[in-house]
Amino acid sequence: MTHASEQRRERLHRWVWVLFDAAIWFVAIYGATWARFDFARASVFAAGTLIFAAVAVIGHLVVGSFIGPYAVGHRRGSFEETTDIARTVIVTACGLMIWALVAEPLVVPRSVPVVGGTVALVGMFAVRFLIRSWRSGHLASSENERRVIVFGAGDA
Repeated sequence: MTHASEQRRERLHRWVWVLFDAAIWFVAIYGATWARFDFARASVFAAGTLIFAAVAVIGHLVVGSFIGPYAVGHRRGSFEETTDIARTVIVTACGLMIWALVAEPLVVPRSVPVVGGTVALVGMFAVRFLIRSWRSGHLASSENERRVIVFGAGDA
């Protein structure tokens, strides 16, 4: 595989993760609004929730492109990627919180940015953990592997 095609593939993978994260934000915002109204459908906030979720997705994409996981290619589920994701979600949720506090009339209940951001972060971590666990289990079960003992390697 050439270097250019490898870079294209890496960029495509990053954008696939953007779509995963966008879907997680949408579900998190709707879930937080739904939970806020005791799991009853609140038609009063239906349009506001849709707009709020769209802004959350766009905000996460923009922040993630500058300081987050979409700016740099990390190994999925690595410590570096999780810190970038956490930083991106916190910045996005803080922006959403400011909007929820100053908006008049209310777009969504004021608790939604905090709960939605927390659910989004946990969801993003969970998906990456599952993918990383599957990959490590898949790689560990290779047929061409042999166990060896290495003498003199120290802590390595």
